[in-house]
Amino acid sequence: MALRVAIVGAGGAVGSTLLMHMLKSSVLNPGDEIILLGRGTPESNGRLYATRMDLLDAFDEAAVRLTICASIEHLCTDIVVIAAGQTISKNRRTRRDLAHANLPLFERLAERFRKSAGCPLFLVVSNPVELAVAIFAAHLGPEKVIGIGAQQDSLRFARAIASQLGVHRSLVRASVLGEHGEAMVPMWSSVHLTVDDPESTSRLDALKARYERTNIKEEAAMTRKRLEELISTHQLAEAYELMEEIAPSTRIMVEPFITQSQIHSTPNATANATLEILSAAVVADGRRVHGQVQLSGQFHDIHGVCGIPLEVRLNGWLVSSQSQPTSAEIAELRASAGAIDAATKEWQR
Repeated sequence: MALRVAIVGAGGAVGSTLLMHMLKSSVLNPGDEIILLGRGTPESNGRLYATRMDLLDAFDEAAVRLTICASIEHLCTDIVVIAAGQTISKNRRTRRDLAHANLPLFERLAERFRKSAGCPLFLVVSNPVELAVAIFAAHLGPEKVIGIGAQQDSLRFARAIASQLGVHRSLVRASVLGEHGEAMVPMWSSVHLTVDDPESTSRLDALKARYERTNIKEEAAMTRKRLEELISTHQLAEAYELMEEIAPSTRIMVEPFITQSQIHSTPNATANATLEILSAAVVADGRRVHGQVQLSGQFHDIHGVCGIPLEVRLNGWLVSSQSQPTSAEIAELRASAGAIDAATKEWQR
């Protein structure tokens, strides 16, 4: 049976990039369908039709159907990717700013999907991802809603570690849980190599011994101050070089600050993280991914929205059994969940 994937916000930077990543990947088979949805305005519809034609010219050999849907109410799909809404800009610099800008959209979309037919899996890209997950889970059921922020942070953590070890990221497994923001929790207990290489393992052990007790918030504050100086004088190469000198667990918190000072979003990294979760759902082989979900005690008695390790299928998510955090990490995760809960409640007042 053909798989159907709908992208809400397909004409935006992340949505259109995800389309390209999907068509270049092996996730979809000939006859599968990607459904493009926009804002419904003439400008948005025009962009979708033009994007569709450009993608057909580039990837027609994939034999994946590309269709445009005018209304959520007419949608029939297995997976929905929510990539609509505002992003960080000069006028929206904080998560609070994004929350105020996107809250009405999240509520409107969730209500419209609640009234539509079917029960697809929802992958939430839009930010603040925790707010979107809370709203969509309340309307559509928590087991069908996953935010992709934790997967993106986990991939960044793995890359930061791989860079210092001198290996490729494909050889490193690492998890970042909690919030997709300042209350994120890099899980050093999760870090391991996928190859039996004594030399690389020894370097990883040394890296853990050096960095796993780093005061991340303190180092991040000091590093960000230095980054602001470098960025203000257009020393971007030096700013990125500085990232090699700090703990990988700190790097993932501050490196996006450099990138967003220049391009405001990270469409390729975001699309890649989304595609990894989508692929896990389609293949359903029990691989570990990460996502923000609405919890009711399933993971170390944490309640509320929190990033956790997951196994994903088209019918929903399960807590991954491949994670064994330390007691200190569990305490940090509970604190992160508390911070998320306080923020989402404040934003919805």
